[in-house]
Amino acid sequence: MKNMFKVFGIITLVAVIGFSMTICSSEPTHDDFGEFNELHAWLIKQPANTVSNPYTVKLKVNDFTNFYNLVCAIARGGKYVYLDLSGSSLTTINFLEGGYNWLTGITIPDGVTSIGESAFSYSTNLASVTIPSSVTSIGDAAFFGCTSLASVTILNGVTSIGALAFFDCTSLASITIPNSVTSIGIHAFYGCTSLASVTIPSSVTSIAGAFYGCTSLASITIPSSVTSIEYAFPGCTSLASVTIPNSVTSIGGAFSGCTCLASVTIPNSVTSIGDSTFYGCTSLASITIPSSVTSIRSYAFYDCTSLISVTFQGRDSTVWNYGFLGDLGNKYFSGGIGTYKTTAPVSSISVWTKQP
Repeated sequence: MKNMFKVFGIITLVAVIGFSMTICSSEPTHDDFGEFNELHAWLIKQPANTVSNPYTVKLKVNDFTNFYNLVCAIARGGKYVYLDLSGSSLTTINFLEGGYNWLTGITIPDGVTSIGESAFSYSTNLASVTIPSSVTSIGDAAFFGCTSLASVTILNGVTSIGALAFFDCTSLASITIPNSVTSIGIHAFYGCTSLASVTIPSSVTSIAGAFYGCTSLASITIPSSVTSIEYAFPGCTSLASVTIPNSVTSIGGAFSGCTCLASVTIPNSVTSIGDSTFYGCTSLASITIPSSVTSIRSYAFYDCTSLISVTFQGRDSTVWNYGFLGDLGNKYFSGGIGTYKTTAPVSSISVWTKQP
């Protein structure tokens, strides 16, 4: 078949699913691609290509529901493909799990309302994606392990980002989360080691493990809508300072392993500093515990090797086992309001309870 699809070096294939298409002189006729198998056979016959020079497969369809069969046909073709679904009637993209390294890019149609669980997981050559405003949810592990994904645009409309949604997307440098989002799942951006900036909208109320191991994240603004921060930023080794808003009442494991964190403000709204909250924050030199805090849980300041000044503004805080670790002991933490300083790190309180 005569090659009539090269435009600026990119071959465009218009495939027919459901036996309906507009026939143009530069497109194949109805008989060329009536089935997925015919699409597969066409791809097999094409010359080998590269990630930077994919075949663009564009669908023009009236009835298109079997997305899984489509991608299987393309995968068996053994070529790199940019998948253009604009104009299709697809409403859900679901479960392509299996490592589709043939996929270099995709245009998601405006009719899609959901990107399902593991939809593009391990698509290691997927470089960019725009999620249209029609989408309301990004499923768990939707882009898990998409290590080439450098650009993600999420338009206003998405309300939830699932757990592990962008897990280990190591090329992702920045992302803006729209104001429509109310929920960010646990470990949603875990291991996004290139992520240097992120905007969290005021619609989000909880950040649970979302940015674990984002080693390039240098600063973060936590909106006043957030009430709890649980294991949100562990291992963010470039994070130097953070301001916790007055809306937050509990912090748990939020900044463990943030080795550059030198400045942090804990507001009067916080009542509990949870397990391992500042574990291993080796640059933290001083901390003020507001009078609202009644509990400092185990390992909260464990291994903070530069911490030499702790100011308590109240009398009722209880420090659990290994809340601090070092050589101060009960000599310095025996109760009462005040600032406790030492020339050595605050590192050896194994059990301490402030007395009334």
